[in-house]
Amino acid sequence: MRRFSIDSVVGGISDYSSRGIAGAFKHSSGLDIRKQNDSISCQRGMTAEGVGVIVDLILWFVPASDGDIYGFGDTGQIYKRDYDTKVWTVVYTDTGKITGAAEWVHDSGIHYLYWAVGTNLHRKELPGLANWTDTDAGVLWPKTNLENVAWHTMCVAGGALMICNGPYLAMVGYDESYTVEAVQFYPDEYAKCIIERQNLVVIGTYKNNTSEKGTLYTWNQESLNYLQRKEIPSGAINSLVDTELTLTQAGDKGGIFYSDLVNAVAITAMPSLGETNPGGTDKDDGLALFGLFGGDNPGVYTLGRKRKNAPYVLNLDYPLDCDEIGAVCLSY
Repeated sequence: MRRFSIDSVVGGISDYSSRGIAGAFKHSSGLDIRKQNDSISCQRGMTAEGVGVIVDLILWFVPASDGDIYGFGDTGQIYKRDYDTKVWTVVYTDTGKITGAAEWVHDSGIHYLYWAVGTNLHRKELPGLANWTDTDAGVLWPKTNLENVAWHTMCVAGGALMICNGPYLAMVGYDESYTVEAVQFYPDEYAKCIIERQNLVVIGTYKNNTSEKGTLYTWNQESLNYLQRKEIPSGAINSLVDTELTLTQAGDKGGIFYSDLVNAVAITAMPSLGETNPGGTDKDDGLALFGLFGGDNPGVYTLGRKRKNAPYVLNLDYPLDCDEIGAVCLSY
């Protein structure tokens, strides 16, 4: 009789069907593999929230300076999760899919929530009025000249609020200045996701003509044009997250890439993983979180390592029975 011994589980999900690095496995879900003790145990559990209140797919979470978390839905609902009670409520209803959202502060010291619907950019002072009647207060709001595109992903980067705006980046400055064409990309390349890394704005795009290549750009406010451009050998760049490495989820076949804008290296490319939405990433203790759906095992995956000498691996920490994951947000 043969006997087998499993003496390590730190290798994560293998890139190959029948082999991998030491401690790798073909598939698992809901396990904590990154403990200091190399042993199998269950991952932290997940708790349902907002049941009966949240009626649409939340595409964006914004952990705000007032201590609450705001969720922005695909049918126009805006939700608030109270910091103390952890109770969700609907605080505002807009007229359609919310295509991007973020918080930004100006030289006046006032914080605002920003969000986009269609060609309109809205804002609400935080904390402001509890009944939200101060939405778009002032004669210059809302802005009504955004491009009519599927995504207006937003990120504070380079000292301003950057907004994906089709073939351009729109920008709201620290001094409340506003432009819809801060920088322009190649023809037919539309901005979909955005992060900040080392004081640069990093933008992921997709081809408007559905070509099979996405592109990464970098830019800063002082430049009249983008600084770098790098094609990724996959489909649309769906999401970006900056941890130990700058990670890109591209296409609908589970492709996750590392790129330094000179090289593009596939970390994993498994069709069973599916894809992410632009708001479907976050960070947890140095790990990248990816809300992957459309594959065989949807859920929130982690990618990375917690210690220098640990392997850099992929793991399905939080399996979900779902058709789509709109957004991912770490909350304590």
